[in-house]
Amino acid sequence: MNLKQVYQAVLIELEKQKAPSMLLDEFNYYYYKSVIQYINTKYNFCDMNQQEDDDLRVLNMTATLSGGNIISKDDDKTLFTLPSDYFHLKNCVITFNNPNAKCNSNSIIKKGARRLTSDKYPGILNNYYFKPSYKTPYYYIYNDDSGQIKTGTPVIIKLFYGEDKNINISDISIDYIKYPNELSLTVNDLESEDEILEDLEFPKYVCYEIINIMVKLFLERHRDPRLNTNPIVNQTIAPPIFPNK
Repeated sequence: MNLKQVYQAVLIELEKQKAPSMLLDEFNYYYYKSVIQYINTKYNFCDMNQQEDDDLRVLNMTATLSGGNIISKDDDKTLFTLPSDYFHLKNCVITFNNPNAKCNSNSIIKKGARRLTSDKYPGILNNYYFKPSYKTPYYYIYNDDSGQIKTGTPVIIKLFYGEDKNINISDISIDYIKYPNELSLTVNDLESEDEILEDLEFPKYVCYEIINIMVKLFLERHRDPRLNTNPIVNQTIAPPIFPNK
C-alpha cells in the first residue's frame, strides 16, 4: 500500500453527508502523527507476544557500536553516540575485555545492561548488590546539546560499569526501533499512477491500523458524533490481556 492509497482509504472512511473535508496538508500531518502514535503504543507492549513483534518488525534494527562511536571514556562510564535513525531502545549488550584474565575464554565478557533512571541512580551508588559494575552494568540515554546542530541533536547512551580499571568496553550491541520514514503526499502524487509510487515500509494490515488512528484523530478534531462508534467498529486487534496479580 502506498501513501496515495492510504489517502483514498481515509477519504472513504470519512465519506458522509456534511463530513469535513481533509486538505492535503492535514493528511500529511495526521499521517505522520498516526504513525508515531501507533509505534509508541506498540512499543509499550514490545516482546509481549508474536503479534506485537510482527507489528514493528520493519522498524527493528541492530547495530554494533565500537571505538568510532565513543564520545568520551572514564574509569567508570563510557559514552556512545547512537545511530542517527534511533527512536526507541529495546536492549543493550556490552562486550567487556579483561586483559588480565588468566584464561583466554574469560577475557571476553558479555553482559546485558539495565536501564538506569535518574531517580534510581542515587539509590544504587552505595548498594553492594546493585551498584554499577561490569557484572551489573547500566545504561542511560539522553541528548547531546553541546554542539550546534540544526537538524537535531545526537542521542547519547551512557554506560555505567564501576571503577575496575582492568575492565574495558570492546563494543556494545543494541536492538532498537528506528524512526519511520517521513513521507508527504503531493498533488503530483495524486495524479500519478499507483504503480509509480513507492510502497510504504509497513505491511498492509499495519497501514489499516494507521488509517483507523488517522480517522479517529480527524473525527475528534471536528467533534464528529461518529467518534463514539468509529473506534469500536474499527477495532481489529484485541488489547493485551494481563495476568491477575
